[in-house]
Amino acid sequence: MRSSYAVLHWVLTILISPFTSYIQQVLEYNSINGAGLLGLYPYLILFGFAFSIPTLLIYFFCFYFLAQSNISVLLSKLILISVAILGIIITISIVLEQLDMDFILPYSITTLIVGLILKSGTEKVNDQEPAA
Repeated sequence: MRSSYAVLHWVLTILISPFTSYIQQVLEYNSINGAGLLGLYPYLILFGFAFSIPTLLIYFFCFYFLAQSNISVLLSKLILISVAILGIIITISIVLEQLDMDFILPYSITTLIVGLILKSGTEKVNDQEPAA
């Protein structure tokens, strides 16, 4: 697996999750306030990067271990996604001092979808090894 997978998974989850959270709020509470999201978006991104650093370090450790092993790409992705979701749950629980599903669910859904969609760079194309 290429390290770009890990970095993209982290960055895209942080960048997309506020929108996923907004969609969840609209569906759940029938409340549309796009201006509120746009005003908070820079702060959500800033805090997302800052609070995710401990999880990111654990994620990179697992990524390095999985990249060195003979575990299948799909299983490696599922393990990394699980680590990310567990990190999201723990981080939000610590920061907000409660299990707040209004944040945990959209961030977890985003990390699951992004993690599965991103290419890991290990699949062979026309019997050629992937570029490094």
